[in-house]
Amino acid sequence: MSVGCYELLTRKWIVGPEFKDQSYNPYSELYKDIQAKASAVLKKIRNKVLDVYEKAIVLSKVWDKDDVQIA
Repeated sequence: MSVGCYELLTRKWIVGPEFKDQSYNPYSELYKDIQAKASAVLKKIRNKVLDVYEKAIVLSKVWDKDDVQIA
């Protein structure tokens, strides 16, 4: 297996080649931090949703049902 990019028009290697063993998994090296990045983004989203939820709970305890008018 070779990790690289060969341009047919110029007949030149743009990247590589780097010859690897057949068992080499390029995703383990190239995208190893993708799960950590996705987890960080999802944590921010979760925290924002929880923040909005907590504010809604506080407001529901402050206001009586009769105080809220539905248009």
